[in-house]
Amino acid sequence: MSSSPLLSVRDVRKSFYHKDQFIKAVDGVSLDVFQDRTLGLVGESGSGKSTLAKIILRLEKPDEGEVFFQGVDLLKLSRKEMMDVRMELQMIFQDPYGSLNPRMTAQEVIMEPLEIFLKNLSSNEKRQRVLNLMELVGLDPNFSQRLPHEFSGGQRQRIAIARALALHPRLIICDEPIAALDVSIQSQIINLLKRLKSELGLNYLFISHDLAMVKYLCDDLAVMHFGQIVEQGDSESIYENPRHVYTRTLLNSIPKLVES
Repeated sequence: MSSSPLLSVRDVRKSFYHKDQFIKAVDGVSLDVFQDRTLGLVGESGSGKSTLAKIILRLEKPDEGEVFFQGVDLLKLSRKEMMDVRMELQMIFQDPYGSLNPRMTAQEVIMEPLEIFLKNLSSNEKRQRVLNLMELVGLDPNFSQRLPHEFSGGQRQRIAIARALALHPRLIICDEPIAALDVSIQSQIINLLKRLKSELGLNYLFISHDLAMVKYLCDDLAVMHFGQIVEQGDSESIYENPRHVYTRTLLNSIPKLVES
């Protein structure tokens, strides 16, 4: 493992005022994502995982803490400087329908980052890149002019993945990317993410409540509970010997096959 993390979060805190009280959504979280390794961030709904993801991407402002990406403190960057970073730091959202503009075709959705960041490419070059990306994620390029509602949930998530890949990022934050999909489709998307990691040298911060999927995809694991990281380390060690009672509870909730 590289001694220098690709992404480093240090003592990040974020509270929200709700019903006359402050709720600690993220309470002193520190974690690292290393090159060529996928970190799984797991915990139940409401544990603070998505809030942390938004802080990393500067979609939420933390109350305290630091976020370093490739050694640069993202929280100190100007808006223009952060735009440059966004080329290398992308996100796949949970809802594959809500995250896509319903009025834009698949081609327009995937091309949007290219229009914003790679203005030097010709229209033909952009269109060809879109078609290549569609093939890469398992979509028929002949469907490039279809609108999101004309695709299935799994296909829509493939469009979102293609959009995240458009700028050749180094790190993709996957925020519950399979939670809104049918069980039969979830493994297809996980296998796709795993293949893309191998073929493109991607790095993931994979957020999920599903420990079974995390075990299959992730090298390292951080368990989040009530806004805090209660346990972290390499996935195999934690699965074999969980130390925190909450981690054991999550592991015990994974369905097991009953042998006849």
